[in-house]
Amino acid sequence: MREGRRPPEDATLKEHTSQRDQFVAEAEARLEMLPRSVERYTLFEEIALGGMGAVHLGLLEGAAGFRRPVAIKRPHLLYGRRAANDQLQQEAWLGSRVRHPNVVPVLDLVETGGNLFLVMEFVLGETLAGLAHKRDMPIGVAVTILREVLAGLHAVHTAAGENGGALGIVHRDVSPQNIIVGVDGFARILDFGVAKCLAPDGTARDTTKAGLVKGKPGYMAPEQLISGTVDARTDIFSAGIVLWEALARRRLFKGLEPAQALSRLATVGVPPPSAFNPSVTPSLDAVVARAVHPNPTSRFQSAEEFAEQLQAAAPTAATGGVRWYVEATAPLRLARQRSLLRRLELSPPTRPQSRRLLPKKRYLQGGKLAGAAGVGLLLLAGAVTGFTRCARTAAERFPSPAPAKAFASKTAPDAPEVHSTHVPPSTPENAGTAHNALGALVNRGTARTPSRPGKARRPVTIEAPGPQPQAAAPPTCNPPYWIDSEGIKRVKSWCS
Repeated sequence: MREGRRPPEDATLKEHTSQRDQFVAEAEARLEMLPRSVERYTLFEEIALGGMGAVHLGLLEGAAGFRRPVAIKRPHLLYGRRAANDQLQQEAWLGSRVRHPNVVPVLDLVETGGNLFLVMEFVLGETLAGLAHKRDMPIGVAVTILREVLAGLHAVHTAAGENGGALGIVHRDVSPQNIIVGVDGFARILDFGVAKCLAPDGTARDTTKAGLVKGKPGYMAPEQLISGTVDARTDIFSAGIVLWEALARRRLFKGLEPAQALSRLATVGVPPPSAFNPSVTPSLDAVVARAVHPNPTSRFQSAEEFAEQLQAAAPTAATGGVRWYVEATAPLRLARQRSLLRRLELSPPTRPQSRRLLPKKRYLQGGKLAGAAGVGLLLLAGAVTGFTRCARTAAERFPSPAPAKAFASKTAPDAPEVHSTHVPPSTPENAGTAHNALGALVNRGTARTPSRPGKARRPVTIEAPGPQPQAAAPPTCNPPYWIDSEGIKRVKSWCS
């Protein structure tokens, strides 16, 4: 097949494609506008579309600016939400049990709005179907890709469950559409949507209804089409068809119904790929003929045995050769994928990090305590200032007419004797220091501090700062005020 030319499609395939596109369009209409949040992921543009679901490019964001592109699969809700969720749950369970470099790993299964979404590793590359339809594949590249596919299939068939026992997983849909070749040069198997677990442990259940056969008719083994009985050799037959088409560079059962494909297989058999590609060696023809034998007992009994015989029959290509083939065959698709990745890297964070350092409850409590402390300090400062100003104003406006002896007569009999030093009478020149003298007496604990009755105290001696005059008249409180130069009465500090 020449580059840029696609094989013609018959009326049956066109009708099937039209119906599928109509169903998918109806399913897409139910999807909300992108991007949308799916738990801790963000769903972006669609990168693949199948009959059972669509795959979108997703983004996982974490702390400190962590970002990782992922592939998120969502099923078409054509058969109901419950059936779609059951199928995706089965696919996630089986896919998570297989760990191999040639199998696309399943990372997570999340639920949003009652719908399940399957999170897988994003692989930058192209499917084998997209590669084979655009450029003739070299034999070495085809052999290398199929060897890696068989290595992944062997890991699928020998996967173990939680109890260590073999699960007996059968992929049932090995086809070029479910094989992706990355720009790193490695091939991987994906899509466990119709896989089946043969182990009778009851953990994984088959969601296939009675009378239905899952898979692509052009790649199904005869026993799968006739009775639905499958095992590891069923996947070996499908892998043999994929190898035949990669070597012959054409479809084997293109456009045929399952019954027609079975009839041709029983009557004519599978022609050798060398009939369409003279570069294929007889040893390769023999390997392919054994892989696609109608009788399961005559095929390879394991994918590992198939891979060993394939390696012995033909040389393989280097990893760099496979990488070059992918880059040269699918430049437009790879450019689109890289463009989407750059947009994801340059896009602003869709989930801003929380700036709160403390839990909400503690943060509010701390704010309340801080506010109460601030209000208390303000009230205390206001009270001290207001008390001082009010005391001074009241003393100025309402002087006490009682002499000092009246105050002495009301004190308790056991009050301590106070010996105060001489304080000069207030004059207009030293009137400004009267309030300071009162403050000094209050701060030093003068006799104005009330004493506890019934308990004698030692005499308290208060010394006034500065030298004392030798000859000074004793202070008098009659009258207890004096008049300054402006005609305002000023209370004598020693009489208050």
